[in-house]
Amino acid sequence: MPRIFSLEDNPFHTLKATYRSTVTDISHLVEDAELDGVFPEEELQKARQALVTPRTRLKHELTWLPELSQIQAAKLFELLRKPDPSTVLSLIDPFSELASANVAAHLCSHGHSSVEVVRSLARSWDEIDEARTLTSINEGRRLSGFPKVEGLQVSETLRDIRQRHAAAAANWIWTLAAPGSAMNIFVEQELKRNPEGQFLRHLVEIYDKESEPQLAIIQDSIGAAIAAAREVTNFVSAQVRNISKMLEGWDAINQPVQVYLQFRGQEEGRSKKIYEMVRDLCLELANVHDRYDEALLRLKFRVQHPAPAGHRMLRWTDDTSTSTARNVA
Repeated sequence: MPRIFSLEDNPFHTLKATYRSTVTDISHLVEDAELDGVFPEEELQKARQALVTPRTRLKHELTWLPELSQIQAAKLFELLRKPDPSTVLSLIDPFSELASANVAAHLCSHGHSSVEVVRSLARSWDEIDEARTLTSINEGRRLSGFPKVEGLQVSETLRDIRQRHAAAAANWIWTLAAPGSAMNIFVEQELKRNPEGQFLRHLVEIYDKESEPQLAIIQDSIGAAIAAAREVTNFVSAQVRNISKMLEGWDAINQPVQVYLQFRGQEEGRSKKIYEMVRDLCLELANVHDRYDEALLRLKFRVQHPAPAGHRMLRWTDDTSTSTARNVA
């Protein structure tokens, strides 16, 4: 799994620097690191340049461990060597929101996550106080001799970091045996807690985009099976059973996106298209060919009409009645 976000890649970690380290301090830290021989010289010089250049420094300040002491940071990295998600979550509970978010994203990127870690990540982002973060960064810069940053710079950089954190969480979710199930749990819980959360929105968007290749394969397969079923041969029952299984596979992946969009009164376009394709097949088999057993005993649509905007979410099971296809129409 690619490491989208890692505290171990931060120059502050590489050089063992703090927010108070001056340019002179950083040069001495580079010399110490060269003697240690842990990192190649080229990487050490790159880390030094990143920290002494005000423009590039901000990204690393915000993706490190703001407001943490060296003792807290050392204890954290001891745990991160063999991390247990619940233990790490207990440790970071009193940390600043941004530091907690960075740790949670690190766990996701390194594959040591859980749904609760992702929820912790979402909560941290909802609670980050940009004004407090700006004050903390500028206090460190005052002590280290670097120029102050403006609020807009912090806001823009935090927005990019939030996107990276969401990508790290999405990548972890896709490593699971049932990514859709884990994502669905997260989405439903977050919609109850804070449906307007920006992290939630980013994560759903990234998860949705990463699901496109699998959904495209399923959609093509459903289209081919529908075309075959329309031939109304002796194998139509098998084709319909096959479609039913593919619909279950579609729902297993796409359900979290449907839930999120439904809550917001929007339709999930690809599911709507699938719904219309299978609905038309059911109607044709039932009303044109009188093949109720094949069409209706295998496929069932429960069309839900939630209050916000009449969004229809697909569900399918293996039993139905003759009236179902007519009602769907």
